[in-house]
Amino acid sequence: MNPFGGDPRKLMKQLQQAQERMQQEIAALRIESTSGGGMVTVSMDGQKCLVDLKIDPQVVSKDDVEMLQDLILAATRFGMNVRLVHPPEFELMGDIVEQARENARRSGGSLEQLDDFDAGFRGSDVVYAKSWGALLRAKDDAEGAAIAARYTDWITDERRMALAAEDAIYMHPLPADRNIEVADAVIDGPQSVVYDEAENRLHAQKAVMALTMS
Repeated sequence: MNPFGGDPRKLMKQLQQAQERMQQEIAALRIESTSGGGMVTVSMDGQKCLVDLKIDPQVVSKDDVEMLQDLILAATRFGMNVRLVHPPEFELMGDIVEQARENARRSGGSLEQLDDFDAGFRGSDVVYAKSWGALLRAKDDAEGAAIAARYTDWITDERRMALAAEDAIYMHPLPADRNIEVADAVIDGPQSVVYDEAENRLHAQKAVMALTMS
């Protein structure tokens, strides 16, 4: 039974059209953020958001790249002080990083790049971890796996979370590779907000459906 009513094929077409419109709007926002058009700024004085590009040699996809790049673009646009922490071989696209720097300049935030994992945690208010790989450096999967094998100790554990701010939170878009990306004690601990984060995403998706299908 279709809970929304109407022809399922028509609804599917509406969803596809809505997705295309959203992609166009996101592209327009990215252009706006570099051209100086109507910028919305949110002051987050002293708030440091650590974006941890965790290494997962088993699963690396284009979606992972896009998600992290979107994250640093959004966070810098709204005035956050972002630390982008990853091994030297795990770069993002250069033009995206430069765009994020420009966002930070315009919003009053900052973008700091580090390759020292522990240093990235120090004083951070938010730790946002995501799997990553050397897509821009490795010539093939085998080379990518060999590079990733050098960084298997890049895991968010209790010792590293203790380096962050006392009230720091741990975020992850899920699903997470337990004891590879993050220790059980962290993702199940009091600093973790991953399930609240997932619930918020559900409500946001429902809002998009209500907006585009009503």
